[in-house]
Amino acid sequence: MMSINTKITLFIFFPHECEAVEEYLEGMAVRGWLLKSISGNIFSFKRIEPRKLKYSVDVLHKISEFDHKDTNVALEYRDYCIAAGWKYICQKGKVQVFYSEEGADTVPIYTEGSEKFKSILKASINFVIAQLLAMFIFIFNIYIQLFDNVDTALSNSYTLVFIAVMVTFGIVTSMELIDFFFWLVKNIRYLKQNKNIKYSNFKRIRIKNLVKGLAALLLIFSLALEGGKTVGQGVSLVGLMFIPIIISIVLAIIINKKHYSRTTNIILYVGGFIIGILLLVHVIGNDLISHLDSNNLNKASDKVTLSLIDFGYKDKSPYSSFKKSIIAEKLEYSNSDGENDLMYTVFKSRYPVAIKLDESMILERLRRNNLGVNLYKSKLPNNITVYHDDKKRNYILVSENKIVNITKGFNNISEDEILASFYNKFFI
Repeated sequence: MMSINTKITLFIFFPHECEAVEEYLEGMAVRGWLLKSISGNIFSFKRIEPRKLKYSVDVLHKISEFDHKDTNVALEYRDYCIAAGWKYICQKGKVQVFYSEEGADTVPIYTEGSEKFKSILKASINFVIAQLLAMFIFIFNIYIQLFDNVDTALSNSYTLVFIAVMVTFGIVTSMELIDFFFWLVKNIRYLKQNKNIKYSNFKRIRIKNLVKGLAALLLIFSLALEGGKTVGQGVSLVGLMFIPIIISIVLAIIINKKHYSRTTNIILYVGGFIIGILLLVHVIGNDLISHLDSNNLNKASDKVTLSLIDFGYKDKSPYSSFKKSIIAEKLEYSNSDGENDLMYTVFKSRYPVAIKLDESMILERLRRNNLGVNLYKSKLPNNITVYHDDKKRNYILVSENKIVNITKGFNNISEDEILASFYNKFFI
């Protein structure tokens, strides 16, 4: 984003990547932009005459991420750096940003590599905890989405997009953790050998941030395009993506103005982060995704070719839904006349792995509910596998590309007749 004299960029970095930030800022100065402030991961620049500047992006581990800005410790540190010839720009958490003109008589803020390494290591504890927490949230939600109701997940475009983005961010997060631990082990060895410490460069961070940006754009545009019947629904859905960002900005403003205690700030930040992420994941990943697919729901009545009335009972209050994605499609039907009921799901996919996964999940669910699983020797063709539970209320018909999961609540019709009806309607 850019105006005549202001430029705003997004740049995500962590404590052990401060030298890459220096490289980035010095490149911006050559192009005529001087850093003005950092809010979260948003960098704000002001226009200057293009020239070479020297930046120092330093980690002050003695302060906390949860302190308000301009603590006594931070002010003393800045005074020391200013006396050493540096000009203070801004603070981001534990990070202090200074610059000087090229050729200025400045004293390096860190005179010993081991001192800088220890400071960065202490400051990275919160980073590691946050990344591990994010990994847990990603893995947990992928598990809930994919393995709780695999047929629903694979037949819903929103859920597939959501899972794809969660997997992408999970991979990026794990890469960041692996990168940090490699950096840690490597530099511990360098210190023991009295070698210079190596830090991440700007090129590596730029590639990593590009992957994150592409994943975010994938989710935003997919939700915007499929967010509902109206533009307003799509815009509202995209707006939900910014919930965690808005919460973090509001909390930062409140904390810096009110000067609460560190304990209070920790509660506010951690609580806000967890609430924001869980709210985003829950709304987009569950409730909103399941309710916005109205176009597919409207197609359900055309897909229902077998109902309770076909077995001689009244069709009082039928429910049906239909969902389709690039991987699979799912038809659901249920109805009851008060005494007799019928419910079934038809899951279809051209991918055998999707059929096998859904089959195993259905059978596991029956076992988990202590209903038992038995093979049934039906009169259907050999390419149709039939299972039933111990009470013979649930029947599962499986072919190469389709699964029909039936739950019946009537007993005056033979099993083979019921199975033949479903076979004729959905497998021929």
